[in-house]
Amino acid sequence: NGIGASIALILGIIITSFFIPNMLRKGSIDILLAKPLERASLLIFKYVGGLSFMLFVSTVAVVTIYLVLALKTGIWNPAPLLLIPLLTYNFAVIYSINTFMAVLTRSAVASLLVSIGIIGLLWPTTKIYNGLDDIRESPLKEAIPRGVYITADILNFVLPQTRELDTLGTKVLLDVMTESDQKKIDANNRKVSAAKTFGISGLYIV
Repeated sequence: NGIGASIALILGIIITSFFIPNMLRKGSIDILLAKPLERASLLIFKYVGGLSFMLFVSTVAVVTIYLVLALKTGIWNPAPLLLIPLLTYNFAVIYSINTFMAVLTRSAVASLLVSIGIIGLLWPTTKIYNGLDDIRESPLKEAIPRGVYITADILNFVLPQTRELDTLGTKVLLDVMTESDQKKIDANNRKVSAAKTFGISGLYIV
């Protein structure tokens, strides 16, 4: 759910970044628009095609790992399978930005660089916000100006909710962790609103 999910997202973006720019090339788009299909529908179908690719990849990866671990341990808890829609939804948010840039620039390279840049920006932002969250609950909270917490909260609210999606994924995995491993996961005590997480991320997709 951490490094593995990040690698899957980046690979998915690299492979699907060419879908829409190739469709928009002169000659290709002319043939497609000659058919009785609206432009919006054409774009949505192409976007869904990219999501289908990620859904397939995440399904194969998660189900394979699940079966191997279940056969070795004898624990058949289906909770980890929820990572499949969570990973796909996480990808949908980043791919929506990729799609927007692809339509705007018609360049696969530009859309790819912006998408990877967004992923690169969200990672340290998430780490910093998690660190501030920990400090906010400690005796050291007064050492940091209140404006820093407010700014962090605003950024966390308006940016894609990848932090919350990761936390939801970790909470799913807590069911099949040992007690010692659960104590190492800070997501155990972190409150996350699923409605807010999917709602704000859904706005990015729209």
